[in-house]
Amino acid sequence: MQWSIRNLLNPVITRCLIYGANPFDMEYVLRKMEEKPLLNARMLDDTWMSEWEKKAQHFISLADEESRKDNMVSVSEYYSLAASCYYACYLLNSDAIEKKKGIYEKLASTYEQFLTASERQVEAVKITFGEKKYLPAYLHFPDKNKYEGPYPCVIMFTGMGSCKEEMEIEAKPLIDRGIAVLAMDMPGTGNALFQYDIKLSAENTEKAIDQILSFCKENPLIDNGKLGTYGLCMGGGFAYRAAAKHTQIQCCVSLFPLFLSMVEPDNIPRWMKQGQWAAFQMDKPVEQFLDEMEIIGEGCINCDFLLVHSVYDNWMELEKTKLIYEKSQGAKQEIEIEEQPVYATKESVMHAMPVGEQMHWIKRKAADFCAQALRK
Repeated sequence: MQWSIRNLLNPVITRCLIYGANPFDMEYVLRKMEEKPLLNARMLDDTWMSEWEKKAQHFISLADEESRKDNMVSVSEYYSLAASCYYACYLLNSDAIEKKKGIYEKLASTYEQFLTASERQVEAVKITFGEKKYLPAYLHFPDKNKYEGPYPCVIMFTGMGSCKEEMEIEAKPLIDRGIAVLAMDMPGTGNALFQYDIKLSAENTEKAIDQILSFCKENPLIDNGKLGTYGLCMGGGFAYRAAAKHTQIQCCVSLFPLFLSMVEPDNIPRWMKQGQWAAFQMDKPVEQFLDEMEIIGEGCINCDFLLVHSVYDNWMELEKTKLIYEKSQGAKQEIEIEEQPVYATKESVMHAMPVGEQMHWIKRKAADFCAQALRK
């Protein structure tokens, strides 16, 4: 079978579109790639990144131009577009770790400039993890002219290979409903990994969850009696585990959750098991890591629970996801996505795609679910 560039990049394309890439920019980049004879994976990676870099620099130039005119709404919007371009670069699972780090720094910088130029109230925080080690996070607050603190707060967990900046699309609907959002760099992600060398492991995950809950308890702007957890992919497993460990949590949202110990070995993609990028994120050999991560499925939750998953998930089989739902003891709601993925082909990894392609309405259902639960 001869794979086209679009088939090879299918999971990356889909995720880019879910998280804010302009579809016309995407088509432009893909056509540029198809015009070139890409003889190997390195050439494909380099062309993809260079074309998105050009797009990002264009938006940054527009932001600078509008900044001189004090048009801050446009400045914020252009930096948001630039961040989406660097996010497209970041999604490639490159084994060039220093290059990957440099791309993330550009993503983080443009996202920070987007927040700075916007009128949103956002605080960059560092949650103590150990001696001179921290979990970076953004604490997003609702409009203080509409809502008074202390605020109900949803802790948003990233999955493997993700970062706190990715959570913008899910955070915004919660903020609009008067709920603060603590968007995390979990162990193995974002600057928890690149700046503080905190790797992904069962031990570090457990410690991170406890430290995050301690931070929420001590922050005067957070109502510790109105906490929720929210996560995607492996972050959906972290959200579940946090709610099982800490009974003060009142609601949990788990979108296409990934509980690695429940996944058949052949269903786990190669990029998660092999290569320098995978090894860089973990602090143990992959076989030991996979065994130990069964901890995120331990316990059961008693709070309100929203599970969103898909009949087309080819990592977490349907009956295994349902086991998590069935053992949960609180009021619960299940949304089962029946639509077949539009972008992902049968040959492509589809775990996140069926739910992700419905994110435009799922994120609103999830925000309403949290708002209702936290008003109790």
